[in-house]
Amino acid sequence: MDSAFPHVLAIHVPNETRSAKDAYFAKQKGTRAGTSDWLFWWRGDRGAIEMKPPGEKLRTNQNKFLSALAATGAKTGVCYSVREMHNMLKSWGITPKHEAIIEPDYTTKEEKQKMMMDMYRP
Repeated sequence: MDSAFPHVLAIHVPNETRSAKDAYFAKQKGTRAGTSDWLFWWRGDRGAIEMKPPGEKLRTNQNKFLSALAATGAKTGVCYSVREMHNMLKSWGITPKHEAIIEPDYTTKEEKQKMMMDMYRP
């Protein structure tokens, strides 16, 4: 992120918990439920983006966090792809160093194997 958008401080908040034990210790360390996945600061402004898989909706605590942040004048948004996040940052007036975007491949091993097999079926 830092290399694509110079002069932007970008922080990924790793607040995904795997178990009740992880959630307990995260809360003890000060993790706030609903905090957005990405926080940004640039030239006197700030913003937050929540990344979601396509079709997934915000949880109540995520919506509350974004609303509270927006009430302070920060820019906020929800994105469903890396390209969408890139375009949102541009809409906030942040100029990228380049336009190259590499989308992650979320295809499972089983799905890839099925696609390979389907290529050879008549």
